[in-house]
Amino acid sequence: MPAGSGNQLASLSWNGIDQLIITFSEDIQVVQNDLVLASQSAEPYIFSDFTYDTVLRTSTWMLAKTIPADSMTINLSDTI
Repeated sequence: MPAGSGNQLASLSWNGIDQLIITFSEDIQVVQNDLVLASQSAEPYIFSDFTYDTVLRTSTWMLAKTIPADSMTINLSDTI
């Protein structure tokens, strides 16, 4: 969801997710703790692994367990 697209607060109907992948428009400095996936019904989700590919500018956060149907927010710290 590109910044400024108006879709950043849109609802997505997914469940059973076990990873989040974000591709950036430029190379950045990013670490696992820069992303918080917060549930409105429980504690924040825990990530079990993280990778960042500098060539593809893509970060992957692996979750410790799959996410059931839930309402949540994704907060990515300003990493640029």
